[in-house]
Amino acid sequence: MDHQEVTLQETIRAGASHSAQWEGWEDLSFPKPAKTRIIAIANQKGGCGKTTLVINLASALAAGGLRVLVVDLDMQQNTTTGLGISPNDIDECICDVLLNPKVKSLADIVLETGYPYLHLAPASSELSTFETRVITEIGRENRLKRALQPFLHLYDIVLIDTPPSLGLLSINAFCAAQEIFVPLQPHPFGFDGLNLLLNSIELVKEDLNPSLTLGGIVISMYDGRKKIVKEIVESVQKQPELAPLLFNTFIRQNVRITEATEFGAPIFEFDPLSLGSQDFVALAREVVERYESQRAERAQAFEGMKNRLLELNRLSREKKAESS
Repeated sequence: MDHQEVTLQETIRAGASHSAQWEGWEDLSFPKPAKTRIIAIANQKGGCGKTTLVINLASALAAGGLRVLVVDLDMQQNTTTGLGISPNDIDECICDVLLNPKVKSLADIVLETGYPYLHLAPASSELSTFETRVITEIGRENRLKRALQPFLHLYDIVLIDTPPSLGLLSINAFCAAQEIFVPLQPHPFGFDGLNLLLNSIELVKEDLNPSLTLGGIVISMYDGRKKIVKEIVESVQKQPELAPLLFNTFIRQNVRITEATEFGAPIFEFDPLSLGSQDFVALAREVVERYESQRAERAQAFEGMKNRLLELNRLSREKKAESS
C-alpha cells in the first residue's frame, strides 16, 4: 500500500470519525455494493436540477452509511460550493489531476466536506482549459478513469457531476462510469438535448466503454398541481422503453432545496424534515435496491429509447402550444 493510498484512507477515517452517522439519520442504513459503483449525472440542458441531484443524492447515500466520493467536473463549481467548500479555500482541484496525472493524484486533492463518509474532488474554473490543453494527447478520454482506479476500493459509490455540454470532460465521465443518471424536468422543453446525449452515450459504449449503461431517469422539479406536468410524466410512463428506466421517486419542487443549495449545505443538514429530504432518501433507497435487479432491463430499454424521446419531445411541445 503506497503513501498516497494511506493518506486518503486516513482522510476517510477522519471524515467519518466525528460522527458514527449523520445527526438525525442514525437509523438510516444502506447495504454496501459488491463493488464500487461509478455514476455520472448528465443532462445537456441547464436548469434541470443536475447539480442539486448530485449534492443531495450523494448526501443521502452517505447518510445511509455508504462511503461516497463526489467528483465535480463542472467549471461553474456549483457542486463544490453546494457542499460547503468555498472556491477561495481550494488549492488544488480535479483539473490538476487530469492535466498532470504523473504529478498529482486524487490523494492530493480530495477534501472532507464536514459530513460523515462524504468526500469531494473539487472543481475550479481551470477546467475550462482542459480540452485545449490535452487535445493532442493520446488517451485523453480516459484520464479520469485512470485517476479513479487506484482508489475505487476506498469508496462504495462515486458520483460525477458533468458539465452542461458534451465535450471532453463529459466524455471522460462517461468513460469512467458504469451508469449514467439523467435528471429530467417535466417541461415541454425538458427533452431538448436528450437525443444528443443518448447518441454520445451510444458512441462511448461502442468505442470506449462497452459496459456503460443508462442507469435511470430521475424526474426532478416535479409539481403535480400542474396539468401539463402530470401529462408529460404520464406520457413517459406509458412508453415501454422508458418506463423501466424511470425511478418511482420524483423530486418535488421544494423551496427548501433551493435555499439549502444557496446556503452551501445538503438538504439533510439544512432541513432534515423537509419534503426534499424525504424525496432524496427515497431516491437513494431506490438507487441502492434497483441496481442489480434491473440492470438487464435497463440495457434492453436503451435500444428503443431515442425514437421515443423524439416523439415525446414533439408531443410535449404540442401540449405547451395547446395550453398557451
